[in-house]
Amino acid sequence: MSGEKEKPTSSSDLSNFIDHHLQELRTKKFIAVNQIPSEYIKNNYTLQGHVRHVTDNGTLKIEHTPIIELKRLPSYFGTSTSTDKSQHLSVLPAGLDLSHEAVLWLKSHASGKHAWFQMFSRDHETLYCDIRVKQGYFGRISVSSTLIKNSLCKVQDFKTPPDGEYFDSYLRKMIALEHKAAKGGKGIWKDEDSWLMKMLSNVFIRGKGKLKGFFKKDKS
Repeated sequence: MSGEKEKPTSSSDLSNFIDHHLQELRTKKFIAVNQIPSEYIKNNYTLQGHVRHVTDNGTLKIEHTPIIELKRLPSYFGTSTSTDKSQHLSVLPAGLDLSHEAVLWLKSHASGKHAWFQMFSRDHETLYCDIRVKQGYFGRISVSSTLIKNSLCKVQDFKTPPDGEYFDSYLRKMIALEHKAAKGGKGIWKDEDSWLMKMLSNVFIRGKGKLKGFFKKDKS
């Protein structure tokens, strides 16, 4: 990725490298997905911001808020700071096949909220993340877990193995929640044949000892 700092070659360089990126993480505002350093995504850093809009395919348009700006508080409490849509990051819940009902839930419960998003992958101009949104004064809810628990979406059919511990942990949790929701036979699981085929598919995947995911390697 052009413009990125050289990788550290000694313990001293490593310390300086970490210090630099921590400072950047605290103070730099990202207005485009391709501005985010590859190291941030590879290391599954968590960013935060305000959900300005939810599109018809369930993409959250988030205005990134650097940590240092939280001292001024406006974004956290929902005060508008930027209405320029070109400065909003496109963020999707990782590994989910969103239904129409899931999109409606996102528009109702995520739009206008402060959000935290742990980055797993990016594809073109979209980030795939574990998203949490503010609830009440101090609470947070997991978007992915809530959608699956309420039978509003399914885990995607995976084609390539995810890479890394966070991927594996996240996806295993989503599949476990999906299995429990499917047994309830509500929402998208009213079709018992669909439930059976999905469960057989997950058993087959686990039998191979791998979770298979749609995530693509970040090529930047």
